Amino acid sequence: MGLACKISGHKWSGCLCERCGQTRDAGHFWDGCRCRRCGRVRDELHDWDGDKCARCGKKREVSSHKLDLDLRFLKIGHGE
Repeated sequence: MGLACKISGHKWSGCLCERCGQTRDAGHFWDGCRCRRCGRVRDELHDWDGDKCARCGKKREVSSHKLDLDLRFLKIGHGE
């Protein structure tokens, strides 16, 4: 915490203090699973690309059958 925040308190802009850069668990600016302001990740609204989230890198177990169906759907969807 910076001196200015010790004297007059934080100046919160969502989850991030504009003065000292401290974060809090409130007021996040969620872009799917990741906060655009502080980078915090939540376990919701991932952008799955197969078995990995394109935003945060989290991995999930996906059965090979589901991956095969997803790949077939992508090929059909692109006119192949």
